[in-house]
Amino acid sequence: MAKLVFIRHGQSEWNLENLFTGWVDVNLSEQGEREAKEAGHKLKEAGIEFDQAYTSVLTRAIKTLHFALEESGQLWIPETKSWRLNERHYGALQGKNKADAAEKYGDEQVHIWRRSYDVLPPLLDANDEGSAANDRRYAELDPRIIPGGENLKVTLERVIPFWEDNIAPDLLDGKNVIVAAHGNSLRALTKYIENISDEDFTADDLAEKLFMSRSSLYYKMNSISGEPPANFIRRIRFNMACKLLLDGRYSISEVSAMVGFASRSYFSTSFKKYMGCMPSDYVKKQRK
Repeated sequence: MAKLVFIRHGQSEWNLENLFTGWVDVNLSEQGEREAKEAGHKLKEAGIEFDQAYTSVLTRAIKTLHFALEESGQLWIPETKSWRLNERHYGALQGKNKADAAEKYGDEQVHIWRRSYDVLPPLLDANDEGSAANDRRYAELDPRIIPGGENLKVTLERVIPFWEDNIAPDLLDGKNVIVAAHGNSLRALTKYIENISDEDFTADDLAEKLFMSRSSLYYKMNSISGEPPANFIRRIRFNMACKLLLDGRYSISEVSAMVGFASRSYFSTSFKKYMGCMPSDYVKKQRK
């Protein structure tokens, strides 16, 4: 079976300085270089051999890929760079300190810009000297598709064509693929590959939405419900699905959409894993 490995770039210089980065091309910090080399060491230990590498056109991701491949003895494999794997564009926030932005606009607003699925940040004007339209690496792109800012939804729409045209065909051909990119472009790809609904996806960021650390959230959820947040949310969704199925007014497709699944087939498969039977069989058993 073909293997797919995602590596988020190591700490960048602007990560270290707590600045919004997006499409701005900054280098790895010393810690970021160490992180990339450690990733390569772990790949070597795991014995994973790659046939194809993909990365963005931004230095921090390219260097992360090269450090990881060099450390694992695979620097020679074919490599493709694409702007479609870039980090999400943070618009006019790029270059600004995150703490300063929170002080100016408020923690809640900045949090929405950073983590919301479909809310855009303040857009960067195409005539701004920091616009990607002035960057030679995007010279062959139609100016109309160079973003002034992106949310996760737009980032997802950007990465899907690259997945379908390049990565997915390689995997279908049995090739092992490594992708070194960015937090949000990899997040978008994961959402698409695993068929995560918008509702479930934002729920995965519950700790951040509550301004809590992940460990604090897990502790509190465990003390209240006796289970981790992901399990609790899954249980609530499937309990609701059961009620809707037994209500009799909705089809399985309608129920799957109502509880946040993008497709009936994925809902049915997930339902069987959780409930031990397919939705239609569950209804029959309960009505006997």
